[in-house]
Amino acid sequence: LNAADFFVLSSRLEGIAGALLQAMATGMVVISTAVGGIPSYLKDGINGFLVPPDDAIALAQAMKRVLTLSPGEYKAIAQRAKATAQSFSIENTAQKYLRLIEELAG
Repeated sequence: LNAADFFVLSSRLEGIAGALLQAMATGMVVISTAVGGIPSYLKDGINGFLVPPDDAIALAQAMKRVLTLSPGEYKAIAQRAKATAQSFSIENTAQKYLRLIEELAG
């Protein structure tokens, strides 16, 4: 991952997509198909790029788009991706479960 210029996940079916979040956590720009839970956290042009599933042309266009980003644009998107991934960290997830349990135990 650390040697790549960007990460592509071209799944037809996903849940939250841990591999995508891991790539985002490294601070790289990601491209993914808009399936499962991915569009709930990956916002096209904001913290990565979304394409429709089974659309090879859109996927190729997104890859070209990433390759033509200015260094500043790449860095901004990558930083937002990293921040998004941090909200899904094990620490944050554990804290959310703890708050839920406390609320339910009330």
